[in-house]
Amino acid sequence: MSSIPNDKDLVHIASSFGFGCELLAACLSIDRPTVERLKMDHTRAIDQCYNLLLTWKRKVRNEATYEKLFKAMHDCEDLTVDWTKIETHLGFRIGKKVVFRSCPLLF
Repeated sequence: MSSIPNDKDLVHIASSFGFGCELLAACLSIDRPTVERLKMDHTRAIDQCYNLLLTWKRKVRNEATYEKLFKAMHDCEDLTVDWTKIETHLGFRIGKKVVFRSCPLLF
């Protein structure tokens, strides 16, 4: 979980989002002008979400771990996520691997 997701994994993670991708930007410390630029440059929601994750990864570089991303996704209360889809693609159980708010997040 301390590894950095590759771009292909970011595509799969972005495709698991339902409502709230734009709200995730605040949880990832992406500023509003960057979000607006992403929305103008990418008209499809999946492209906006993927490029948001890519922007975050480039911004924080070596700190862009699965664990930090999943924590931000979990902490973003209005973000809907198909966790099962992510787990299936990545091949590991997120709830048993990541600890959020001092307790295991089980699905």
